Amino acid sequence: MPLLDEDALKSLVEESLRGKVVGSDLRVLIHNLMYYKSLADERGKALGFYADPATYDIEHLNRHGFIIIDKDGGEIARKALEYKP
Repeated sequence: MPLLDEDALKSLVEESLRGKVVGSDLRVLIHNLMYYKSLADERGKALGFYADPATYDIEHLNRHGFIIIDKDGGEIARKALEYKP
């Protein structure tokens, strides 16, 4: 099923709100919305990891000699960017 660019997806959503999308166009719309929601969810998890103050916890550094972000080395971000639903 095709992935639409932003303008085509926006146009299809607007048509669907007017009740003008049926059949295969509706399936394409649903597929695209599910794809982009899954992508956003995965990237949101990665952002959550990097935004969490515990990821940079100085107490962890004092106890274990490293902070969690050092162990990660950007792996979570790379996986989120490479993620394909």
